[in-house]
Amino acid sequence: MEIESVYLDTSFFIRLLDPTDKYHHYALGFFKRFREKEIPMFSSTIVAAEYGIGGNIDHLPLRFVQLQAFDIR
Repeated sequence: MEIESVYLDTSFFIRLLDPTDKYHHYALGFFKRFREKEIPMFSSTIVAAEYGIGGNIDHLPLRFVQLQAFDIR
């Protein structure tokens, strides 16, 4: 089965952007692979806001991620 797209959540970004996290190397590996394979990456404005509570939102790799507005419908 081939991956068509991925949705990145807050915990993924925490691990990706914190080199001291014990799972950082896994997150970084996945992120690199998604980019190499040109797999579309998605996330939401809620995820960005959650990350911004404890980290700097400017550190999120948003140029590679399609940020989607939250919509309850």
